[in-house]
Amino acid sequence: MSPTKPDPFGPYPSPEELARGKRRAAVNLLVAAVAATLAVVAHRAVGDPRLVQTYLVAALLFLGAGLGPLVRVTRTGDFERTGSGAD
Repeated sequence: MSPTKPDPFGPYPSPEELARGKRRAAVNLLVAAVAATLAVVAHRAVGDPRLVQTYLVAALLFLGAGLGPLVRVTRTGDFERTGSGAD
């Protein structure tokens, strides 16, 4: 009997995991934006095409890494709030 593998793009199982996924997505997208900005700066200031290409590849990799958690966030429904006192 083989154990079932969890869906890597399935919904988050808990609010804590959802918050962690949102943070991961935000950090990855921020790093992607910084890498893209560095590519523009490298193009204007240094003019080295290999350096520009390296920064662009890094930006694309971090963008891809940020899209996975975002897909999971969009597939996760709202968690019921417990203990809010609004019965």
